[in-house]
This record gives sequence, structure tokens and C-alpha cells, in this order.
Amino acid sequence: MTLHWSERLLTHNPNKYYLFKRKNRSILVRDNTRKYEVLPLHAEVGIGESLATSGYLDIKVNGCEPEYEDRTWVPILPGYTIFTKVHKSFVQLSIEKNIDNTLIFYWADYGGDETFTNVQYSSRKPDFFASLIARLPGEGRISMLDLLGFHDKNNVEFLRSIINAKLPTIFKDAKKNYAIINKGITLKRSCKRKGIAILDDITSSNSANNIMSGMTVSQEGLSMDGLSVQALAVQFFEIKNELYRVKKQLKIEIDKNLQNNHREEEGSSTINENQNLDQKIEEVISKAKLGSTILIDTRQYLKTLFTQPCPRCYSSNKKLEVISVGFSVKPRIFCNDCKKTTEYKNETYQNNFGIFVSGAGLAGGANRQQMETIFSTIGITSQIVKKTYHQYQKKFFDTLHHAAVTSAEEALEIACSHIVNMGEKILPVSFDVSWSHVRNANQASGELILQKELSGEYDFHIYYVY
Repeated sequence: MTLHWSERLLTHNPNKYYLFKRKNRSILVRDNTRKYEVLPLHAEVGIGESLATSGYLDIKVNGCEPEYEDRTWVPILPGYTIFTKVHKSFVQLSIEKNIDNTLIFYWADYGGDETFTNVQYSSRKPDFFASLIARLPGEGRISMLDLLGFHDKNNVEFLRSIINAKLPTIFKDAKKNYAIINKGITLKRSCKRKGIAILDDITSSNSANNIMSGMTVSQEGLSMDGLSVQALAVQFFEIKNELYRVKKQLKIEIDKNLQNNHREEEGSSTINENQNLDQKIEEVISKAKLGSTILIDTRQYLKTLFTQPCPRCYSSNKKLEVISVGFSVKPRIFCNDCKKTTEYKNETYQNNFGIFVSGAGLAGGANRQQMETIFSTIGITSQIVKKTYHQYQKKFFDTLHHAAVTSAEEALEIACSHIVNMGEKILPVSFDVSWSHVRNANQASGELILQKELSGEYDFHIYYVY
């Protein structure tokens, strides 16, 4: 199978040849085997007296950020070579340099030889390939900028990158300089239009004084030297910039106030909605007799949260992360579209499952290991550590101690009254000291047990616990 001429070039040296296409889909191949040179004439952006002394062309390149209006500066670099086909001829276009560092343009016409071997005609002149245009047969206008690939965004960016490597700020400076020059031109035009408008206003008003804003207006204008005009222009732009800054700051403050008012309205609406929601939830809990806590499967809980749309933008493009400490589980859902983070909790601020479980252990007479085993059996493996467990239990000690002392005093009074009523003076008791289930010294207990049968039917013994 015969290779296309462009494929043959790429096969010959794939790393040094770059293929791209013109708008009419004709193929261009850039030869990168030659060294690109940045000459002294490239130090200044602009067009010289001729293209041979110009380092740049100002061209409209779709996709490239323009330096001024809609134009982009495209470098004309020695070493740049293009192979292409025009009509029925295969041609080579090369940009070279003279001894005096000016540009010269070489082209070679290979006729129908797609191997680019046998040159039928060539020329080397500082005419930007005008002689090639005159030689090529066929009808229609031929654009040298198109043939050189100077309308291709990627190719232009490649050439500009070579300039940027040597002169990093040249294109930024050119854009800035044009903006400065254009600013002066715009000011002159604006002042001229304003001057004509002022004269028209004075003429139409038939005023004898010809005074406007405290200034005398005449057909000849105000006589000022160039330095004074320059100072007036600078002052004008200073005032204009300050006015722009104040307007911008004012707009920011207005936007802030609007946002704050919107948040207040949303906050008030959210409070009312939350109050109504809480009331409905309480009614459902009371009717179903659910209590304050229910068990839910972890996967079901996270799936329920993650399938909810973003509360701000209603997007489903989200990311989920979970922070777990003890019984506390905090899923966080980050919306990739509006960047809002929504946090959920399995506990309320008033309810701490760690405290509840520690208190349940005390009430049920189960130690930490037993409680841990119970919860692990039903799949609750994220639990509080030993130190935290006992710290939570200490929160109950003052209340329990007060209740135990009160109960013991009442029991002692009953026992003493019973002995007195029997005419006895001795209260027979036994003494017992035991450690708690968890062998924690803070939970050790002592007991005085009444060793006497009470008259009547009792299903308990009286203990004095301390």
C-alpha cells in the first residue's frame, strides 16, 4: 500500500515533523529538524519598513488571545519550514536569515514529486514568497499566511513559545503598550466630540456669557501648552479611576447587604420550617411509640443520606466522607457543583450515646466488656474507649451517691424503729465490702446487712449501703 506523502515524511522522522491542516483540509507538515533563531529584530514587536526587516505579523488567529483589537502577533522565525501541496505542485517554504540578520524567504517547487527530492524551480528573495505566488498555476487567490500555517492556533502558539523562551514579557508588554497608546487616542477623540457638543449647546442656548460649569467657552478653545494638557489628562484618568473604584466598592457593599438580607429571610423561613417539621416528627414518634432512639443499618443510613439531592443546587454530583468517634457518626457530603458541604449527625446536641451506654451499664450491672460484647454482637463496632466509658460513668456518681445515702438513711431508721418497738437495744448486722464488676476502685461499695427477721411479710432484706 502506497503511503500518503505526509505519512512518508512523518515515517522518516516522526519526532521532528508536525502535521496539521488548513481550513480547506489541505495538509501542512512543519519541519522541526532545523534550529529556530530569535534575531535582534524580534526584540521589538511591530512591522518594519518591509517584511524582510519585520520580526512579526499581526494576524487574526481564532482561539489565540489578541494583543490588540482582534489581532495576534505571529513571529517570523528563521528555521521555520513547511512542506505542502498547492494545486498539483509539492512545495517547500522556508524562512532564513541574511548575514545582516534580516529575513530572506526560500521556496522550492518539486512539481509532482511527492518525495520532495527533485527541485524543478527555487527562489531565495526578501519578497515574502511573492515570486512563488506568481509562478504557481491555477485559478483563485492563494494566501501565503494560510500556506505557512499562520492561521492555525497550535502552530502560532508553538512559534510564540520560542519567542517567550528568549523574551518572556514581550507579548505582555506589547499588549500593555497598545492599551496605553489606544487610551490616549480614545481620549483625544472623546475630547474632540465633547468640544463640538459644548459649542452646539452654547449656540443653541443663545447665552451671552458663553459660560459652562464655571468656564468660559469659545470657538477657539482654551489655550494651553502640551505639558498642561498632559497634566489635565492624567488628572482626568486619576479621577475616573477613583470613581470606578468607589462604584465597584459600592456595588460590593450593596451585594453584601442583599446577601445578608436574603440569608436573614432564609434563616427566618428555615426556623419556621424546622419548627413545623419538629412538631410533625414528635407526633409520628408519639403515635408509633418509637422512643428517642432507633437502630438502623449503616449501609441503609449512608445510602439514604447520599441519595438526597444537594439542598442548595439539587445536584447529584457529590462526594461522601464519614468521621466516626465512638458512637458518634458524622457523614459529610460535598457537592462538586456548588461546593457546599452538608453535615449530618446520628446524635443531637442534647443526646450523647456514649453517656447513655455508660449509664445503662451502671443501671444494668454490666461492665464495659459485657456492654462492648453486647453492642458488637448486633454490629455496632464503633464504640467509646475504656477511659471515656469510665469518665462518663463518673458523671452519674454524685446523683447515685445522694440517692443511695438517702435510701440508706431511710432503711436505717426503719430498722432502728423496728428494734425499739421489739424492746431490743442491739441492731444485729453483717458487713460486706465488694468491688464493682469492672474492678474499678472508684466503684467499690460497702454494705451493712440487717441480720434479723422482720415481722410481717417482706420480700426484701434491709441494706445500709455506703
